[in-house]
Amino acid sequence: MLSNRESARRSRLRKQQHLDELRGHVAQLQAQNSQMLNSFNLASQQFAQVTEENRKLRSEAMGLSHQLQRLHHSLASQRASSGLRHGAYSVQAVESPQH
Repeated sequence: MLSNRESARRSRLRKQQHLDELRGHVAQLQAQNSQMLNSFNLASQQFAQVTEENRKLRSEAMGLSHQLQRLHHSLASQRASSGLRHGAYSVQAVESPQH
């Protein structure tokens, strides 16, 4: 009977020790999960910022492209009205002073 009590006591101690280890592991996993969630939230914010910046840059690029097309058409119209052929450029060489 004494042996049974001692065995039961050891069993309860082992069970308590195992339970304590499991609680420690749960706490560790919860901390890790929290850290991963914070990293995910930060990455999500950065992704949203980069996506917005990309959208703005694409819009700006499209606007600049349209402006370039208008300037090209305007230049072509001016050349046509002044009698110059499209693609014929007059280039004057400018000599830089020698140092």
